[in-house]
Amino acid sequence: MSYAIVGFGKIGQALAHAFARKNIDVTVASRRPPEALAPQARAIGPTVVANTHAAALGVSSSSRICSRRSSNRSSTV
Repeated sequence: MSYAIVGFGKIGQALAHAFARKNIDVTVASRRPPEALAPQARAIGPTVVANTHAAALGVSSSSRICSRRSSNRSSTV
């Protein structure tokens, strides 16, 4: 099974680190283009790959995790 994390701020990166430690494939996406996320994703580990929202949410047989930062709302995980 693979996972997708939409949102690559502090929470999204912490989740990506947790998956990488367990050697689990995860696709990360953000409002920034995948090229901008790729260096951070590679630094976390080889199982973490940056992609577009559409590609991240279109990963077959996957679970999706969304993280959002807002001043007046709690994060959704």
